Amino acid sequence: MPANETTAIPTSFIGRISARTSLISTRDYKTTVQLLDDNETICQEFKKTSNAQIILDYICECLNIVEKDYFGLRYQDFNRHRYWMDLNKQIYKQVRGPNVILRFRVRFYPSDVNVLKEEITRYMLFVQLQRDLLHGRLYCPQNEAAVLGALALQSIIGDYDAEERPKNYVAEYKLLLKQTEKLEEKIAESHKLFKGLTPAEAEMEFLKRASKLDTYGFDPYTVMVNVLKELLSFL
Repeated sequence: MPANETTAIPTSFIGRISARTSLISTRDYKTTVQLLDDNETICQEFKKTSNAQIILDYICECLNIVEKDYFGLRYQDFNRHRYWMDLNKQIYKQVRGPNVILRFRVRFYPSDVNVLKEEITRYMLFVQLQRDLLHGRLYCPQNEAAVLGALALQSIIGDYDAEERPKNYVAEYKLLLKQTEKLEEKIAESHKLFKGLTPAEAEMEFLKRASKLDTYGFDPYTVMVNVLKELLSFL
């Protein structure tokens, strides 16, 4: 072999693994988690190689939530499709960084709301169901919608007071997806019936009624019409 030639030393298996691993940066992901109240967020940095469970644990700790198994984290792709984070999977394998936006939501709805031990858990479920009602996921007849709206008002503003509240005071609060003037009048009438209930009592009554509805815990997904037609053509 000529003196000026060198022999390439084969890269070891461990060396190849190390080289590939080094390509995965451990740089932090700047994560913004939107809470159930859209106006509230928690921002923190997490290692991109951490499991998503780390984020959920941190959020629950900030909110003093012990019964965290009911909750999850959601994200949206570029097409605004919603997905749940796999809590056992690393963050970088699910979302692109370095800036990440997640949403803290109730993922598992208890069939019996009485099993919830902590008041904060009941409150979080109450807020989630308010969102479901507002966005049309929790569908119910108008009379029941008026009662749920009234219970939500009782929790938010307390007892009905004709002297303090203007005639159309319900219109100041967005409670339902299709909130008409007639429905607001029904909400106001129902609100009078719950005088004396504390916020916690009103919220619990809301949970009991909502949990009996057929669409309780309902989570709709977007259907791709063209794909669906192709699938049906084979049937």
